Amino acid sequence: MAALLAGIVQTPGRDRDARAADWAPVAPPAEYPVNAGPNAVRRRDFIVDVCLTPTQLDCVESVSAFINGSWVEGTSTNTIGNGANGQPANRNWTIPGITALDGRTELTVTHLVNYTGNLLLQTSIASSGTNGDRDANSLPRDTKFRATIRTSWVLPTHVSGKLTEASVTVKKLSTSGASRITMEGTPLVYMVISNNTSLTDPAGRGDYEVRHFSMTVSDGRFYPIKQDCIEKPAIMTSENGYGHPLPTFTGGKLDLKISAPHFRSNGTTEHLGIYEANVPMEMAKCLWGDTVTKSSSFKIEVFETEGTAKTSTSSVSVTDDAVVIRASGFTFSTPTVRVSYSAPAAPPSSSSTSTIPAPGKPAAVKVVAGKSGGSISFARVEGVTYSVVATKGSARKTIRCAQSSIKVTCKATALSRGRWKITITPRIGSTTGVARTTQLNVK
Repeated sequence: MAALLAGIVQTPGRDRDARAADWAPVAPPAEYPVNAGPNAVRRRDFIVDVCLTPTQLDCVESVSAFINGSWVEGTSTNTIGNGANGQPANRNWTIPGITALDGRTELTVTHLVNYTGNLLLQTSIASSGTNGDRDANSLPRDTKFRATIRTSWVLPTHVSGKLTEASVTVKKLSTSGASRITMEGTPLVYMVISNNTSLTDPAGRGDYEVRHFSMTVSDGRFYPIKQDCIEKPAIMTSENGYGHPLPTFTGGKLDLKISAPHFRSNGTTEHLGIYEANVPMEMAKCLWGDTVTKSSSFKIEVFETEGTAKTSTSSVSVTDDAVVIRASGFTFSTPTVRVSYSAPAAPPSSSSTSTIPAPGKPAAVKVVAGKSGGSISFARVEGVTYSVVATKGSARKTIRCAQSSIKVTCKATALSRGRWKITITPRIGSTTGVARTTQLNVK
């Protein structure tokens, strides 16, 4: 693992969040290349540190359970040395009042960076016994658990779990790139398999059932749901399928393909699907457009073959804060849960149709190159918004900008050396003007 980055400025017992204008992502450590794709050298880097000070990063801050109406905090104990080269890969914790189904009071917490070409920061809680994550030996039934972690650099674009009644909170800390991520929920049963044909065989069944707390944080720079939205508040999904599915967004449709055997390990009990999702309003507007409000209409579909709906109980509700999605009761093998937005029709004009003129091409553009990036500035026109994107080959990065009454200033960071194409696109509402392109020669 890369060394811990500089600390957070916090008041003990209370987070001090970064101001939006101050916080920016930081580049991933070199051992996790962003554009490696299928050629990525896979690696698993375990993190056993517990957050002992308000400024520590890359650690587990807390583990707790909801008992008799309140959260009970756990206490960390020893590490377990079963990782690579004999290094510890897990740490034991105890939570007063929690005894696993195998009779153990000690829990094993695993926290690691799982790099597969995608970047997954994963945390789990299970009984410390042999096969402690299996259903018969697992955490006590119908008990909600919570884990809070801190990261110095992972950009949380999507957080997933194997939980019901799940929720996620992500806070940007006062050091750029640093986040505090909390997920809670009640563990669900899901199937583990040894042969992928079980996922498509109509008679396929799981090898055994697993039930433990799990949280997976996906960095959007490695697997963007929508490139322009990777820094927006994280999407949460939670389901009881196999593996760690990542949502896709194409043509206005938010899809999650969930795979699992049709039957549980006894070969006769159907494994019925559960899916929960929460799309924060800021992310929803980035995905579907600014017309999304709490009165907006969304459609949910569950299907194995597109056009043929599966039986399910499903709903989409919209609040001031988020689009909340629920589906349950559907069968596997590889169903897709799809959510799409029905944009409101434009009101009819009584006499004539007014057209918003397209904004003009950005003017007075100035580019200053620097080490690992540079700055771009240009004249601001009132009522016009701008998006600025840097591209080099297949690499693409959205650049953050600030504006005064007369000028827009954009700071590009974490760019590799070479010539980057800068595209500045003006918009008024949904009307896009002519973009201006320039170049930034990164030193």
